[in-house]
Formats: sequence, structure tokens, C-alpha cells
Amino acid sequence: MPGQSIEQDEQEDQDADPGEHQKGAAALIAPYRNGAVLGIFLILLVGGLKLGQALLVPVFAALLTGLLLGRVQDWLERLGVSPALGAGAIMAVLLAVVLGSVRLLFIPFEEWSAALPEIYAALKRQLLSVRELLLTIEQATDAVQETTGIDASGEAMAVSAPGILSGLAVSVPATIGQLILFSGVLFFYLASRSRLSKQLAEAGQSYPSLSNFKTISETAENSVSTYLSTVSLINLGLAVATGVLLALVGLPNAWFWGTLAGLLNFVPYVGPLLLTFLLLGAGLLQEGTFLQIISPALVFFAVNFLEANFVTPTVLGRSLLIEPLFVFLSLGFWLWLWGPVGALMAVPLLLVIQAVVSHMLSKADF
Repeated sequence: MPGQSIEQDEQEDQDADPGEHQKGAAALIAPYRNGAVLGIFLILLVGGLKLGQALLVPVFAALLTGLLLGRVQDWLERLGVSPALGAGAIMAVLLAVVLGSVRLLFIPFEEWSAALPEIYAALKRQLLSVRELLLTIEQATDAVQETTGIDASGEAMAVSAPGILSGLAVSVPATIGQLILFSGVLFFYLASRSRLSKQLAEAGQSYPSLSNFKTISETAENSVSTYLSTVSLINLGLAVATGVLLALVGLPNAWFWGTLAGLLNFVPYVGPLLLTFLLLGAGLLQEGTFLQIISPALVFFAVNFLEANFVTPTVLGRSLLIEPLFVFLSLGFWLWLWGPVGALMAVPLLLVIQAVVSHMLSKADF
């Protein structure tokens, strides 16, 4: 009978082993288990990177700088220089370059920072020239003043940049600690890289995972070193071209703006865009026509356009070019995670991640 068969099925379900139901549930969850574990791992990883920013930023920066300078260290060792002496010489030259750059840029930077109120006043004068657009705003301001009694006479807003020295004084201990950590990691990485490479090669014969790590590290080092050295030369050329052209259009301290262009170009998209706005502000201080005011920004825009669309793709080649979408996502992620320093390291870190992913895909069995 149909009713009896239904009752028998229900009875069989009740008599079934509970372990079978658990196995069935586990089988349903199994395909999603790895994804859930990976998601939890990524959340913990991002949280750890965020919390450990003060420690990890100088360490990562030192390792990436070591990847750039590793070939110089190898060259010194092939000349017979001891690893420690070679690393010390590289550190001394790097320190001299940094201190010299800071010394050259500090005075012009202070001058332009002090000129911010004047830039604002010049911008206001330019806007006031478009009288028709501001007439409605002025009438509304007068109406608000008559109604509320608030004085909206509109003195020029004082835009004061915080003093560099006072800002550093607040965080001197942390800054000094990070600089010491950066210097120490960079020195010992350069001094021990050849020895570590030999030890990994020997250990890789017994432990394949170490051999894979050595392959990944070598690939990442080649990619980052080639990219950073090539981009450094490109940005040097960009700095010279920008400085010369800005001097021709009559912008004061053209060499300062050229140097700033080369430095900011290490941060894709954001750096050139920031400098374009800064040059617009600097142009407002120049007397002349509208075209003369925007000419510094136009000059840099033209130079940067040629560099980004023709010079860099031609020099780097297809092997080191990265999809702009990935560059932009990496830039946004590291900028959010570690601020401006993270943005500076975004592309090199993306190259390291690319080396790891490429190696894993090459070993995967599809």
C-alpha cells in the first residue's frame, strides 16, 4: 500500500545511522572548506599587516631596496671585496645620496610651503575674474549675514603648512627606530645574501620546498631589480627633461620641480596627478596670461604622457609590463594599508606576488 511504503521510508530514515547524515553534510561542505580557510587566512594576514605596520614597513622597504642593490653587491664581491665591506660601502653611498637629496630639496620645499597662502590668494583672484559665476554666491552670503549677523567679510584664508621639524619632533623615537631597523635589515641582507643563496641551494637537495623558495626568491629578485633599476633611469630622464622644460617656461626652482617629478613618478598615477596639481598652484604665482599660468602643468603633462605611453613600455618590454588594472588595485590596497610608503612599494610588491603566483601555477596539476 502507498501509505505503508511511506511509513516504511520514514522508519528507515529514523533507523539510519546518524553518522551517515554527518558524512553527507561534510560532503556538501567539503568543496567550500578550502575557500573558507583561504578567506580566513587572508583576513588574518591583512589584519596582521595593518597592526604590524611600524615593524613591517621598514623591513619590507629594506628587503625591496636590497633586491635593487643586490646586483651591485654581487659585482663588488666578484671584484674581491668582502661581503661586509661591500654592504657597508653601499650603505654609505646610499646615505650620502639621501642626505644630499634632502639638503637640496628642503629649502625649496620650505619656500613653496610658505607660499601656500599666496597660492590660495592667487587662485581666489583667478576665480573672481569669472564674476558672473560668483555673483549669486556673494548675494547669498550677504543674505546670510543680514539674517544671522555673522561677519562673512571673507579675509583670505591662511593656509599654513605644519612645520616639518615640529611634525618630526612628535614622532622622533619611532622614526629613528624605523630608520635603524631599515638600515640593519638592509646591511645584513646585502652582507649575507650570497651565503644564504648557497645554503638554500645545498638544503634544496634534501628539502624540495626550500628549492622552490630559492627559485621564487631568485625570480622575484630578478624582476624587482630589473624593474626598479630601469624605472629609476627612466625617472631620472623624466626629472631632467621636466626641469629643463620648466626652466624654459620661466618657472622658479625648476630643478626642484624636476627632482620632485622624478621621485613622485615612482608612484604610478597618483604621483604624476599630484605633481600636476602642484604645478597648477605654482603657475598661479606667475604673472601673465592664462596659458602662461597653466604652462608648467601642461609641460609636465606632455612629458609624463610620452614617458608613460611610449618610453616605459618600449624600455621595459612585455616581460615586465603589468596590467594597469592590477597596478591600480595594488596601489589602492597598499596606500590604504600603509599610506604613502605603501604606495611607493606597491609595484615592487606586486612583482613579488606575481613571481610567487607564477611559480605556483607552473607547479599546479590542472
